[in-house]
Amino acid sequence: MAAKKDFVPDSVKNLRNWAKNIVDNGTAQITGVEGWDAARIAAFLARVKKIQDAAQAVLDAQAVLDAKGGELDTVRSDELPEIRQDIGNLKKSRGWNDGKGDALEVNTPSAQVDAASLKPTFAVESKRGRNEIMAKKYGADSLNIYVRLKGVGNFRLLAAKRMRFPMDDDTPPATAGQPEEREYQAIAVIGDEEVGQPSDIISAVFRP
Repeated sequence: MAAKKDFVPDSVKNLRNWAKNIVDNGTAQITGVEGWDAARIAAFLARVKKIQDAAQAVLDAQAVLDAKGGELDTVRSDELPEIRQDIGNLKKSRGWNDGKGDALEVNTPSAQVDAASLKPTFAVESKRGRNEIMAKKYGADSLNIYVRLKGVGNFRLLAAKRMRFPMDDDTPPATAGQPEEREYQAIAVIGDEEVGQPSDIISAVFRP
């Protein structure tokens, strides 16, 4: 028999909306129900309001993060062309060498990366409602990130051609409300093709 779906939503936005609906309509709907006096209703709604406020705080923080991400994209677009020109001029200057480029990580990847030997590394940190993935590309254009339930079936693509990290896996669990252990693997991508060797498999528990 399939597990019953929990009436409490998984996503933060839906959770906020669910709690707000109860807070807004709870008094009218519960008043008159046997055993539920005004004090009991107020206590119940206060608990739900805490959920609403906490979820709203997450959404507000995410909005700020999204705005800051947009600001970063703008700064990158404005400043990187000049930075690339500065670095190009450095490489043409007397006294510059590849060792300095290695130290500053400004050597051109194509000049030093063997695509066949690329093997990404990454770490996964379990957080409430998401697993945070931080990866290193080692000269690849991007990474394909794969996931599966620990030891169950084949990996499925979680994120294609991911260039920026960290990223979150906030996919709802197979059984609503239940933690599950997931395995992750990354593969380097150059252009549109996967290259090199798959990363080591990393596992982390997803906690709803």
